[in-house]
Amino acid sequence: MDSGISLCDAKPQAIVLPIRIQEDSRFSGIGLAFHFLLGNVLVLCTRLKEMWFGWRVKAIFPKKETLLSFCRGEGSEPNIGDLGAEQKIRYWFSGHIAKQEAIITLTDTEVKRVWVNSIPFSMLDHHIGFRNTFLEWIETCGISFAEMERRKALWPEKLPLEGLDAVGRALLAFYLFSSYQSETDLNVEAIATASKKYPFSYMARNLLGWVRYRRAEYDSAKTAFLEAVNLNQAGAGAMAGLMWCSVMMNQQKDAID
Repeated sequence: MDSGISLCDAKPQAIVLPIRIQEDSRFSGIGLAFHFLLGNVLVLCTRLKEMWFGWRVKAIFPKKETLLSFCRGEGSEPNIGDLGAEQKIRYWFSGHIAKQEAIITLTDTEVKRVWVNSIPFSMLDHHIGFRNTFLEWIETCGISFAEMERRKALWPEKLPLEGLDAVGRALLAFYLFSSYQSETDLNVEAIATASKKYPFSYMARNLLGWVRYRRAEYDSAKTAFLEAVNLNQAGAGAMAGLMWCSVMMNQQKDAID
């Protein structure tokens, strides 16, 4: 087995591409919701350098139409080999949803190796079993989490299929708005409604915070981020959002704290 990350190496970067839906489904957003879930897991690994897909959307998908087509399960995948060198990203996660499981591919562009695993998911355990299996699998691929990080990665994410769909759709609108200056208005009401309907979902509250932040609604964004942190105290995305809200509101002390 490849030894993966050594302590003397510079921290490698990892990124999760949108998880695609490869069959007709009225829940077309669930792939992006699982993409968001895995991104929120990987960011907790201190042996990896923090990397969010949202930072590199346009570098990977230069045209909006290419991203939309990819998310629908159409067209070909980006050239990960070339992009790995260009973007200095070693680990690339991709995959698709098939019924009640996610087929996840991990590509290591440094050693030019690919792993694939089918991971079942269930709403009954708040997606904890899915993440636990994911963490066990990537450890065999050379990416290991410390025990404390592993526990932080298993917060209860209380979203049914309808909730996953709502979060995924809102996330796509967020990417389009942020990366391509899409004329499509960010629908705050849609994700706000989802947050109210699923009040114990960290991901819904965290995304609501970022949508409001992008609309320069910093007070309400901060409220959403605080609610998200109350649901998941290890939520790196929400904590970053709180920091940026404080910066934008000239609350330097809060940003430092």
